[in-house]
Amino acid sequence: MNKPLKVIPHPIQKEPLTKLNSSEQRLLDQQLINMLEERFYLISHQGGESSYFDSLNQTIKGNYLYQLRDCIWNSNINEPYRKLTDPRDPIKVAHGIIDRAMFRSINLSNDYYRPNAPTVICKNGIYFRNLWVDDGIKPSNNTDISVWLDHLKMMMQGDMKKVNYLVDHLAYRMQKPCITTKPHIAFYLYGHRHGCGKGLLSNTIKRVFGESSVQLVSEENDLRDKSSVDWFRRTWLIAGDVKGKMGSGLIATMKERIGASVTTAPKKNKDNQRFEIPAQVIMLSNHAPSFIEEQDRRWFISRFEPTPAVQDDELQDHLDRLISWLENDGYTRIAKHLRERDVSHIKLTERAMVTDEKREACAKASDIVAKEIELTVKRNPEQIVFMPSDFEDLFRENEINVNQYKHKMTSGDHLVMCKNERYQLGKDREFLVLYLRKGYQIIRVKGQPPVLRNNFDRSLDEYLYLDKDFIRYFESRRDKAPHQYR
Repeated sequence: MNKPLKVIPHPIQKEPLTKLNSSEQRLLDQQLINMLEERFYLISHQGGESSYFDSLNQTIKGNYLYQLRDCIWNSNINEPYRKLTDPRDPIKVAHGIIDRAMFRSINLSNDYYRPNAPTVICKNGIYFRNLWVDDGIKPSNNTDISVWLDHLKMMMQGDMKKVNYLVDHLAYRMQKPCITTKPHIAFYLYGHRHGCGKGLLSNTIKRVFGESSVQLVSEENDLRDKSSVDWFRRTWLIAGDVKGKMGSGLIATMKERIGASVTTAPKKNKDNQRFEIPAQVIMLSNHAPSFIEEQDRRWFISRFEPTPAVQDDELQDHLDRLISWLENDGYTRIAKHLRERDVSHIKLTERAMVTDEKREACAKASDIVAKEIELTVKRNPEQIVFMPSDFEDLFRENEINVNQYKHKMTSGDHLVMCKNERYQLGKDREFLVLYLRKGYQIIRVKGQPPVLRNNFDRSLDEYLYLDKDFIRYFESRRDKAPHQYR
């Protein structure tokens, strides 16, 4: 009766800790090697230490031996073995796995934008980083987006043709985001009334397409930056108010990149490089455009604001309901709809849809700089020789770059351009491009000073060095840079 109680251990406690056998060790090691080879790429090897690109976290710095070792022991592959006894030293095991992994190298001096491709792509046998990341919202099974379409209809003054045109192009780029299928069309949506949902539209596009597919530019200076080409290297570039005027360098650059799929451009501290620019442009503004040319074929222009009859309280209630619908499952519905919408009718060679707003902008379009030059020529009938320096203030105010001087000064029927030749006044010599009033030309005879000839009345001919405006140019140059004219 006084025997001590016998403690019966729990059945689980009876089971000894199991050691990994050699086949299990080899299987585990190979799985970890495969994980490392798929995720990490060798960047460089210096001073006995290797640096790796992490394709999962998209980090190009700070991945060394210790980070790879942590990855090995934090990997889910190790989970079934965590409670098992592995007699091997964990640090030696991790280092051995890293040593046996055959890491592929990656070239980070270039990168590419390849939607729906892996985060690292192989191009002609070399691996490069893919700027695209699968971060777009996942589509739902419901394609009903009538709430969103009604909102767009409200903002576009009830015109479903404009709504369908916009949504068609969104769907087209969702289905065909590559550079070879880029429509050379841009969108300009404007409304004088604030708080009408232009920002909500850009956020919707970003949520549906994914952050890596959309670039948002709020500062105009970002588009003037030397690395501005990077903004055009995704599916969409959504820009805020751009106050560039017709003929300005910024608008000329925008026009060139809207109408091209590749371009050559410089970047900070680098020479010119060739870049793919698949982005279509959406510009959201509070003002009607002031840079549209009379024969423009690129821009789709539409107002984006409700009619004045919609009161502020009513508009705010409408936007609140729309945001609630979007956050519930609206984004996923839009994603589904854009993936399945029929876009077979869209042709890359088509002009942008002509709207009433486009007609109004084209009617107002006029090359202010060229017209001002024409007026100056007419107001000064005695002046024969003209120089770009005569219009220096006009060019600066309208942001006209040097490459556009020729076009601006000869766009009308009032000036003719002479070829670039060396001219002399006294001891001063300089290569110049002269612009002459129509009806005049410069005659050069070897050994003789150039003659300013009137094509209709030879009695008005005179030596060029006697022309007061030719003299005035050299005098102004002498005043600005006296050290060059001594």
